[in-house]
Amino acid sequence: MKHLSVLDLSQTSIKSLPKSIAKLTHLKLLNLSRTDIEKLPRWFSCLSNLRSLDVSCCEKLKNLHSDMSKHQYLLQLNVAGCKNLAWIPVGISKLVSLRLLGQVVFKLRENAPNALQLRDLKDLTRLQHLSIAFNGRLNSQDIKEGIFGGMEDMRKLLFENSDENSIVQLPDDMAGMRRLEILHLHNCVVPSWISQLHNLMLLLLKGDDSHNYQGLQLIPNLRRLILVQNKQCKDFPSDFGNPMSFPKLEALIIEDFWRLQRFPSLEDNAMPMLQHLRLANCMRLEGIPQGLDRLNSLKELQVIGCEGCHHDLQENGHYWPIFKRRNVQVKCG
Repeated sequence: MKHLSVLDLSQTSIKSLPKSIAKLTHLKLLNLSRTDIEKLPRWFSCLSNLRSLDVSCCEKLKNLHSDMSKHQYLLQLNVAGCKNLAWIPVGISKLVSLRLLGQVVFKLRENAPNALQLRDLKDLTRLQHLSIAFNGRLNSQDIKEGIFGGMEDMRKLLFENSDENSIVQLPDDMAGMRRLEILHLHNCVVPSWISQLHNLMLLLLKGDDSHNYQGLQLIPNLRRLILVQNKQCKDFPSDFGNPMSFPKLEALIIEDFWRLQRFPSLEDNAMPMLQHLRLANCMRLEGIPQGLDRLNSLKELQVIGCEGCHHDLQENGHYWPIFKRRNVQVKCG
């Protein structure tokens, strides 16, 4: 057993780790997700060859051990869903081999000794998957230039600002994440440099923003765009309907836009690869976007909770015979 390299205790009722695990010095992967474990003991630092540690959804976990810096070969650390985790030890900032770190919650305006701060992430330049959230009011001064500038290998970034009353401006050095493929932004201003992310394939934007989504249509390889929970937006940029806007987009989802009234008219060759369009809970939307019949690749259309659109999709509406002929699946409710 001493040469054991993988130990999966996930979804068990274990509350504490037996000290015998300290002898598993060859252990590389330890999965404790969805267990009742409350803390990581001090001897945990003996597992110096650990490559992956998953304690996600351990709702009773209160503390990681203080010597996290001893896990110098750690590649993946997942603490997502640990609601009672008091703080993250600053020693994690020494784990320069980390590729995945999620989901770290920064408790703003709390000065816990030896707690990881946002600025401490700047040395983790090999990160490819980072998920961070903020518990408290966040402002742009909390996010300074130089924190994310060296993270050129980033593939997936989830950035969650939980305060709906503060819309955060992201620093320009994040534009250096040219390999980024998946980006989730919650209550953040859409950055002006977003069209420079040529590898971006999935983009989720949640909450209000002040730049009105300008430039999204220029992201060259975007496949999936999800826009949710905006209480301010009344219309989208007219460029959304221009020829060759969203050249690779296959799915567009717009949900819970309570003030949205209009969607730009679609010209020929706009969104040429769009297959799935979902409009949900856009109660003030005046009607189906004009030119929708020009989306030759469309296979599925869902219009839910948008009363102004229903007539266009009824049997006597303009689009019904077109979609019926093309075998477009239409869901209207």
